Formats: sequence, C-alpha cells, structure tokens
Amino acid sequence: MNTQQTQKTRRKLNAFDIIIIVLLLAVAGAVIYFGVTGGGALFQKNDTVEILYTVRVREIPNDVVLTLDKGDTVIDSVKLYEVGNIESYTTEPSPFYGQNEEEKSTVLGTYPDVKDVYVTVRAEATKSEEKYDVNGMRVAVGTAIYLRTPHFAGYGFCSSVEEVSGS
Repeated sequence: MNTQQTQKTRRKLNAFDIIIIVLLLAVAGAVIYFGVTGGGALFQKNDTVEILYTVRVREIPNDVVLTLDKGDTVIDSVKLYEVGNIESYTTEPSPFYGQNEEEKSTVLGTYPDVKDVYVTVRAEATKSEEKYDVNGMRVAVGTAIYLRTPHFAGYGFCSSVEEVSGS
C-alpha cells in the first residue's frame, strides 16, 4: 500500500451531493411546515358562513322542565367559548333496541321515563373543506358537543349541520 493513499483522502463535493442536500432540506422544511400549520394554509379555503347545527342530548328525565328560549347564548361547557344561539328545540321519546325472544328478532322500543332533546343552534362558522369551526369547536355530524345555556346543560352528538348563508 502506498502511504500517500492512506493519508487524508478528501472527498470533493459534487453536483449529486448538492442535489441530495437540497432534497433533504426540502423534506425537512415540509415536515416542519405541515407539523406547525397542519397544512391548512395550502389545502383549505376558509369562508365565514352561518350554520344551523342540531345536538341530540339523550335520555333527559321526563320530569325535567326544559327552559330553552330562542336566542339564548350557547356556551361550549368545556372550553367556555360562545358557540351560537338557540334557534329551537324538540323532544322525542328515547329509543332503545331490544330482543324479542319468541320471534328471535330485534325490536325498537322507547323508554317510558326519559326523552331525547334536539337542540338547534345558529352560529357563525369558519368553513373549511371538510368541517365547520365555531370559535375553536369543530362542528360536524357525529362530533361530541358539550353545551350550556343559562338554564340547561347537556352533552350530546351533532346530528345535523346545515349552512344557511355564506359570505
């Protein structure tokens, strides 16, 4: 072996190495961007719209007197943000599924002492491609919503969302 060959061998930076470094920096930048912003600035078009969303609060005892007035402010009882105003409410018997042993079938019945309350709320929302956002609360069918008014508090799931106007 030649002692000159074993001495310091310097590798020169060539065009291929520069391309690899630039690609690694681009990937690192993309990871940081999507990690910080969630990619929202690239893929979402945000508009302010007015929506009506309905929350189904299950199994409220029939002897509870509901005082839900149109226009009452609705608060997200977890984050304590205002998330709209009461538009209306309806009640229905709380359903359950049972087993009919004689016919070996599933039957739909209703509980005798409880009701489901459907609270419809009007709110200004920010619309993105797949959801509505009301003061930081995601509103979409199936989303859990904790709501509170001056005379009522409940927990339920969003059963419908309807856009009533846009800007």
